[in-house]
Amino acid sequence: MSKAAHLANLQQQLHRHEERLAADEKRLAEGTPKERVEAAGDLAIARQRIEATRQKIEHLEAAPDTGWENLKAEIEQDLGFIESAFDRWLVRKG
Repeated sequence: MSKAAHLANLQQQLHRHEERLAADEKRLAEGTPKERVEAAGDLAIARQRIEATRQKIEHLEAAPDTGWENLKAEIEQDLGFIESAFDRWLVRKG
């Protein structure tokens, strides 16, 4: 797969995570005080990782065509960590 195709895929995944974060934060705002406290840390981690991943994707866009694969792998790992943070929030919510 080309750099452009990988980049588009990573941007799409990041966008899904951003939308999920916004929805979860809205749902959390309507939750009980206990739910807000329990989930705040997981959602804060997700928010920080999303921002860091957004910055890495910007670096990936600027990376030369020959040196982008290591950064791509790092971004994919970050997206997995974001997903894990959401999963922890869901487990606590459920």
